[in-house]
Amino acid sequence: MIEIIKKAITTLRRTGVSGQCSFMGSTTNYESTHPYGLYSIPKVGSMVILQSVLGDESVKVGWEYDNKKVATISSLLGEGDNAVFNPESNSYVIFRASGDIEIVASGSANLSIAATTTHTGNMTITGNLTVTGTLIAGGKDINAHVHSAGTYLDSNALPVTGASGTMV
Repeated sequence: MIEIIKKAITTLRRTGVSGQCSFMGSTTNYESTHPYGLYSIPKVGSMVILQSVLGDESVKVGWEYDNKKVATISSLLGEGDNAVFNPESNSYVIFRASGDIEIVASGSANLSIAATTTHTGNMTITGNLTVTGTLIAGGKDINAHVHSAGTYLDSNALPVTGASGTMV
C-alpha cells in the first residue's frame, strides 16, 4: 500500500538516492525513485511528491519533478510520443510514435561511440563538418585521392595540365 502524504520542495542537493525536502515548515528525508534506466539529480527547489510505504510515515519515497517546466515539453508531444527532458537547459529527446527521433540541445551536443557506427539513409548537415582521421567517399580516401594531368577539368571545363596532388 502506498499513500500520498505530502507535496514538498527539495532543500538539499541529493547524492545517491537519499534526498531531503521541506513541507509545511518541516524537513524530512526520503528515498528517490526513478523508472528503470533513468536517473537525475534535481535542482534544489524542485518539487517532490512524497509517499509513505505501507502507511508508515517514517518510510518515505519521493518522485521529483518540475511542474513549471512540464508544460514546455508536453506541448511538443503528440499521442503516443515519449520524451527525455532536462528542465534546466530545455534540451530534450523525443521518441515519436511514428518511429522518428527528435534531438534538441540548447548547448553543444557531443556523441561518443567507441564502436563502428553505420548510418543508413540521407543526411543533411547545415554548417561545417570537421573530420579527424580518414574521410572515405565513394570508396576513395579523399585525403590521398589525386588526378593525373589532363584527367580532370577545372571550373571552366578545361583540362587541368598538372596533377591534382594530395589534400593538405
